[in-house]
Amino acid sequence: MKIFVFTLLLILTSGCYLQSKLEGKYSDFWGCSIVFQNDQTFEFNYQFDLSSAWAIGTWSRIGDTIILEVTPVFDTLIRTNQPDTLVLSLDKQSQRISSEQFAIYQMTSREQLPTYVPNKFVFRNGRLYKLDNNGKLVKKKVKRISSKRKFPTWYRHVNK
Repeated sequence: MKIFVFTLLLILTSGCYLQSKLEGKYSDFWGCSIVFQNDQTFEFNYQFDLSSAWAIGTWSRIGDTIILEVTPVFDTLIRTNQPDTLVLSLDKQSQRISSEQFAIYQMTSREQLPTYVPNKFVFRNGRLYKLDNNGKLVKKKVKRISSKRKFPTWYRHVNK
């Protein structure tokens, strides 16, 4: 019984330690960043030139694997003589919008893009490594279009 209690305490404290180590903002070299909150929510952002995208959701941990679950935010599009429709929101608050507002939203370069968010990471040595579809770590460095230099694909912890 003592061994069981000791093992349980060890697992719980290691989970709390990883959670506290994971909190904060992580960025890669490709314009992506993820902010992990201690309430197990996250915010993902992508920026390149004049284009940007975002997503929010919750994260969980299994061992050293971090799993992201995106929570899409929807607006209700209201149109005359047509049924209401759900559309991805431009911001993080659900609201009712008109056809005119929706048309204006389509002209912006910032959008909610839940499918762009990697869904699994491995947390090692203070870095977040993406997992590919086969569950393997993505460690390969990749060239940028404008450079011959190769850059890593992992996320590093940065100050807020």
